[in-house]
Amino acid sequence: MPKSETILLTGITGTAGSRLGAQMLRSGHKILALMRDPTTDSARRRIDRVLAISDADTFADSVEILRGDVCQPELGIDSDDCRLHEIGRIIHCAACVEFIETTD
Repeated sequence: MPKSETILLTGITGTAGSRLGAQMLRSGHKILALMRDPTTDSARRRIDRVLAISDADTFADSVEILRGDVCQPELGIDSDDCRLHEIGRIIHCAACVEFIETTD
């Protein structure tokens, strides 16, 4: 990866995404984290928690929150968001890990 690339990362608070995100931050990249939290504040708290666990909390300023949802058309992102033009790479680590059987 080129140095100082902006990366759109899904699943940053998950097991794989948090470790990958921490490594990318240590390598000098900026992360645009796709988060579906109801508020930016709740998303920031979750990101700060996983960065602390990954011993990467000193890089918190290099993570911006992009509100959206991988289950929505166009990721639920406002296509006019100027930050989208900064993205050099997209890494998808989001997953559904609920194994509850349904009777549909």
